[in-house]
Amino acid sequence: MKIPRVKIYMKFKYLLKSFFKNYNNSKLNIENVIKSNLNHNFIIFTGMCRTGFLVILEYLKNKYPEKKEIIICSYNLKEMVDIARLKDFKIKLIDIHHKSGVMNLDAIKDNITNNTSAILFTNMFNDKNILFDLKDLCKNKNILLIEDNAIYYGNYFLDGNKKIYSGSIGDVALLSFGIMKNVSALFGGAIVTSNPEIFKYTEKKIESYSEFPKFIYIKQIILFLMLKFFLSKYIYNLFFFYVIKFATLNNISILLKAIYPSLKFERKSKIPKFYHSKISKTSVKIIDQIFNDKNNFEAEELRKRNNGIYSDLLAKNKNIQLINITDANFQNFLDFPILVNNKVDLVNHMLKRGLETRVYFYPNCEDIIDHNNNKNSNYFEENLICLPSHSEINENKIKDYCKKINNFYQKNNEPNN
Repeated sequence: MKIPRVKIYMKFKYLLKSFFKNYNNSKLNIENVIKSNLNHNFIIFTGMCRTGFLVILEYLKNKYPEKKEIIICSYNLKEMVDIARLKDFKIKLIDIHHKSGVMNLDAIKDNITNNTSAILFTNMFNDKNILFDLKDLCKNKNILLIEDNAIYYGNYFLDGNKKIYSGSIGDVALLSFGIMKNVSALFGGAIVTSNPEIFKYTEKKIESYSEFPKFIYIKQIILFLMLKFFLSKYIYNLFFFYVIKFATLNNISILLKAIYPSLKFERKSKIPKFYHSKISKTSVKIIDQIFNDKNNFEAEELRKRNNGIYSDLLAKNKNIQLINITDANFQNFLDFPILVNNKVDLVNHMLKRGLETRVYFYPNCEDIIDHNNNKNSNYFEENLICLPSHSEINENKIKDYCKKINNFYQKNNEPNN
């Protein structure tokens, strides 16, 4: 039995029940949970995560008009980098470390000037220590530290018995509640901060925005229903897996863009109008239900366990570079990332044996600003794949994935220990 690579965390019942829930109560419940977890005083909901980033950039331009530089990770979602370009910031793209996959701290230090207004740190993979170094650095240099928490909500590390959540270390955290997230509400995002000046500015700005466009929201509901249908056990096994297989093996662009929406990116001439939107009230009521469903948190513990099994079974394969999991709780990814040799051949090998992998994660964003120096970001783009680790994947299926991967390298006479 084939199992889908992705899991749509939002449930149909959340959507149905949202029509009967009280918006103000849901909003208050979410605010209490997020402010408590992220140890910040204020939260402002936004139409999308990128809306939050846009508003923070406008705050910076208003607060520090002379400071026009921003530091961003090169291995990133292109839309985020493009927003900074459209707001006329001078973007300094920082390469990632070749082992940890996070921004290189030394390169960050080398690129800070008196004109640096902010560092956008994308919380991905597993290194939390750099955040504390950046926090001290930004405080000394009067630079805003923005944690982009869009990939995943809820990872933490323990300080004694206290949970320290990702998103609680910087001056500002950006959250995403998009359709593919573990806290999935079709659309939506949030700005979380303890800075009263940022809160007042962003609250006033968001208040001036329009309601989220109904047409776009309805399209997302239709997409959600379609994904639930195509990823259901029998439809996936009888039909949808073979669509994915055909698209990948034959590099069918139109189908790959449907499977991986980030491939649709094009540089924009202006900020899209719907970026200036409030969060839908339906999304708020959906998020409230997610936070109240204990099954979601149990599923996350299974995901962490599954990642540990992958790590153990693939650790000796010299054709694979694992992203080192230094803390089993602090994992900023929804599936298990590995760097591999012969990526295309391996992915095809797996598909032909009924096993789907994630082929695209983040791209190297250098082409947005015509820069070409970040070799590690390029290497990750070309060689990283992700293996499914959501709660529907059992230990036997993980062993099957690992066995097929190890067999691939053995049959190709690659050095494999």
